[in-house]
Amino acid sequence: MTDLLSIGELARRSGLTVSALRFYDREGVLEPAFVDPSTGYRRYAAAQIRVATVVASLRRIALPLSEIRAVVENITDHDLVRDVVAQHLDRLADGLRDAQREAARLDGILAPPGDGSATVAAADLRRLLDAVTFAAATDPEHPVLCGVLLEAEPGRLRAVATDRYRLAVHEVPADVDGVWRCVAPAAWVSGLRELSAATTISLTGETVRAVSNGETRWATTIDGDFPDYARILPTDDRAGQPLGQITTTPAVDGLVRIDDHDVTVQRAFLLEATEAADGQATLALDGPITPLVIRSSDGAVSLLMPVRTDP
Repeated sequence: MTDLLSIGELARRSGLTVSALRFYDREGVLEPAFVDPSTGYRRYAAAQIRVATVVASLRRIALPLSEIRAVVENITDHDLVRDVVAQHLDRLADGLRDAQREAARLDGILAPPGDGSATVAAADLRRLLDAVTFAAATDPEHPVLCGVLLEAEPGRLRAVATDRYRLAVHEVPADVDGVWRCVAPAAWVSGLRELSAATTISLTGETVRAVSNGETRWATTIDGDFPDYARILPTDDRAGQPLGQITTTPAVDGLVRIDDHDVTVQRAFLLEATEAADGQATLALDGPITPLVIRSSDGAVSLLMPVRTDP
């Protein structure tokens, strides 16, 4: 018993705090070798120093508790441990990119109205518009949805459109001056596809302009709060099924059933989304009431809400 370590000694030698050691004991991750029945003092074996040190390291990289437990249970399986850590680091990297994107977007939301511009190559602009404009609404009762949200951030221009039943988002490289956003009329945005040279889109007050090869087109921005699209975008890049492998069955009232996922959607909406996607697009679905996610290989994303049908 004299060879056992006190909880304080293990804390000093492993890098875990005493409270953390007590927590991992309660959770069954790192239980003491002996607990004094009269005092409740925990005692640890010398061999547990290595395990505790590993746990401390995993704790510092914010590995979830369930995965820390899996590592401890398989601590001699180095390949498994490396895989667990590598997958976690990938998630952290994805999360950091999402956070940076959201922070840049927030900066644009909070910034006072002012001048800003984004210059985009002709081919990139056409792809941007093709990827999103189909999802804009046509109901004049919701004017802000009849527009396309344009968001300029360092190095990229993003476009977003939604009619509440579907949503499309894409971004392309751009030479950006200032962080800005506006909602431009969808018809005006769609017309920019006709421009055959690099285009500079600029925002000044309530006026958005597009200048290309000496031609200028302008429109008045649409006032209103555009939906918080980022809140409903999928945060993972789960693998999907290639669109070319999807089979469908016609249903009533303009609906179509996607056989592989046992879900029903508006046929016209599905066709528009697939036509807007590139040839390498995939479709993913988490459940019968979650949006279908259609991803293009160039990063464009479309969401399509399923339609509930009576049994």
